[in-house]
Amino acid sequence: MSHPKRICQIIKLKPERAAEYKAVHAAVWPTVLATLARCHVTDYSIHHYPPLQLLVATFKYTGEDFDKDM
Repeated sequence: MSHPKRICQIIKLKPERAAEYKAVHAAVWPTVLATLARCHVTDYSIHHYPPLQLLVATFKYTGEDFDKDM
């Protein structure tokens, strides 16, 4: 097995969608968690940076074939 990869994504959030985003992400659906596990994604977190309306997501990928898993 290769070494785990740490991935970071930066996403611009539309200010008018911030409340909806927070409501939808308040509780992660079990199917989403199962999919992340099946795709070898662990330690997933998303942080909202309101001054720039950015979402900063990070996760660890522990699989062997990133393109296939994603």
